[in-house]
Amino acid sequence: MSIYSEKLNPPIGLTLSTLLLIPGFTLMLGPFNWYLAFVIGIAVTLTVNVLLYAMSPSIAVTDKELVLGRAVIPLAVLANPEPLSGDDAFRARGPELGPDTFFQIRGGIDSVVRIENTDPEDPYKKILVSTRYPKELTKALAGAVKAD
Repeated sequence: MSIYSEKLNPPIGLTLSTLLLIPGFTLMLGPFNWYLAFVIGIAVTLTVNVLLYAMSPSIAVTDKELVLGRAVIPLAVLANPEPLSGDDAFRARGPELGPDTFFQIRGGIDSVVRIENTDPEDPYKKILVSTRYPKELTKALAGAVKAD
């Protein structure tokens, strides 16, 4: 049973910036055939956007595990989820990000949730996840960890 689910789609600014591929391809291929160059620019833009959205990672919390893209982490080894935003999130993604941290960070999403990993055999002691809704993810993780 899914308690929380979120798809980390790219920010709208990235989607809009891919529109610059149309004039780029038109200028590059225009001397050969302007109409074909314009059509190729539109096709490339659409393909890039489909790939950006299709390959976006997702977050899911079920009653037994936390799923981060392809990573599946049992809730039994997680503790102390902490929502971070602003300067705290910047420090967590930058100077405080060490080799002992597993992370799924998406550009354009400011807030993160930091979670402790208590598994003694796992080399990662912390998990850092980008999310647009840090309080909801923290609440879902805290409720799922307590219920387990």
